[in-house]
Amino acid sequence: MKYFLGFLFFLGFFLALLFVDAFVLTKLWGWFITPLGLPCISYSHALGVSALVSYLTHQYIGESDSDDDVSMAIWAFGRPIITLLCGWVFHSFI
Repeated sequence: MKYFLGFLFFLGFFLALLFVDAFVLTKLWGWFITPLGLPCISYSHALGVSALVSYLTHQYIGESDSDDDVSMAIWAFGRPIITLLCGWVFHSFI
């Protein structure tokens, strides 16, 4: 039962992270790519592009202990939020 709950938590975390990444990608695309003449992308396209970029740029993360897992989880959600914030600041100068 413990492993099943861990699996469900991991699955929920993974899905939530996918949607956060796709949201950030749609915003950044709309701010920086659409003004160049390309069309806006949908949320599903952003999910696909995000998955493709993650696949192509995957970097190996070695063994970690449980304390490091918490910081990695915080960074996994913090990275897109920080990226969106930086993009918003950059967009304000355009």
